[in-house]
Amino acid sequence: MRRTFGAACEKLGFSDRQTKRMLGHVTAGGESVNRYTEAEMVDIADRMRRVEELLFSKAPSVYNALRPKGAPRMTDKEDIVASAKPVKRTRNSKLVT
Repeated sequence: MRRTFGAACEKLGFSDRQTKRMLGHVTAGGESVNRYTEAEMVDIADRMRRVEELLFSKAPSVYNALRPKGAPRMTDKEDIVASAKPVKRTRNSKLVT
């Protein structure tokens, strides 16, 4: 999920520094990400909302499963998760398609 999140951040044009801060990584110069200003939190919340929208647009079935009570369902005709071919595992945990 962290890789998917990072890929979504890149697709949305976030800088490496912004993505690192959102993932809780140390940024350049050894700066800790444990403290945020109020303005940074507003920016981070906005970027998180944008990532969420991008991810859910590709997998509406996930949104529909997690949506708040009373929220409208998303159409999931071309859902990449719902249309994925089921994967079977063998006794040795090797993937078989």
